[in-house]
Amino acid sequence: MGRSLSTQTDLFNSIESKLNSYRNILRLQDKEAFDNIMAHARKHLPSASEAAHFYPLEIMLLAISLEQEKGSYRLLDKIDELLNLYESIEERLIKLEVIFKNFQEE
Repeated sequence: MGRSLSTQTDLFNSIESKLNSYRNILRLQDKEAFDNIMAHARKHLPSASEAAHFYPLEIMLLAISLEQEKGSYRLLDKIDELLNLYESIEERLIKLEVIFKNFQEE
């Protein structure tokens, strides 16, 4: 009979199971954040099998960090969009002020 190795999914489920008592004592808001973090890690399970020489927890933390980094990029993009929108509105207001001033002078 041969030896079989646990899959990354099995290892992830084991870690998640061990963290369940910790999760249970969290406040509701924290439980939701915890669940989101674990979902981030779960997204990367297929690629985790390519890094089986690392400890599973290390791969989970890396996956979580990757997702948070992507979230940071999305937030920065939204901030840029809002700043561009603000600048566009500000330019329009300046143009309107000039038009209004010219209208008053006529």
